[in-house]
Amino acid sequence: NLNYRKGAWDVFGTAFYNHHNYKTDFDATQRMFLPGNERQQVYKTNEEGGYNSLNSVIGLNFNPNNNNSAGIRYSNNNITWRGDITNDIEYTAQDVSEKIQQNSESHSPRNTHSINGYYVGEFSEKLSINLNTDIVSGNEKDNMDSYFAETPNEILKTRGERDYTLYAIKGIMSYKLGKGMLDMGAEYSNTRVLQSYNINNED
Repeated sequence: NLNYRKGAWDVFGTAFYNHHNYKTDFDATQRMFLPGNERQQVYKTNEEGGYNSLNSVIGLNFNPNNNNSAGIRYSNNNITWRGDITNDIEYTAQDVSEKIQQNSESHSPRNTHSINGYYVGEFSEKLSINLNTDIVSGNEKDNMDSYFAETPNEILKTRGERDYTLYAIKGIMSYKLGKGMLDMGAEYSNTRVLQSYNINNED
């Protein structure tokens, strides 16, 4: 954490890093007994993965007097997921035995930027204004490669990507009327989201 104040200026910042690992094992056995024919199917799933994330914030406030206040803040959220999954299926019956192993590897980076700015001002005992704006942009990717152990060169590649942006601004002007308050304002926002998904397309 960082915080520095001098006169009308206030500078602040924070950073938080998180590292997490996990492992999951799942075993199941299914048996079917028929006259002269016993069948068995064994499932084994192993999943290992984790993520690294870094959240950071930096900002600046300016308060020259009791009637005016302004500030800006930038935030970044960067996280990367990864995971490996192995599925083993073994099937046995009378004079039949079959084993299938499927592996998959995933990698998902995600990054978001956001900026917030504000201004609050009192021009007189009756008139004041409040402005606030936000800008957010980010990118998310989901990558997975899957294949069977018997044919490791035949890889099923799935790719997903999402880009998004948000622009928003809001302004309110307030005027005191006797014991009441008259508020007038406007708000505007614009959102754009682009998504893509493909299978076995290297481009």
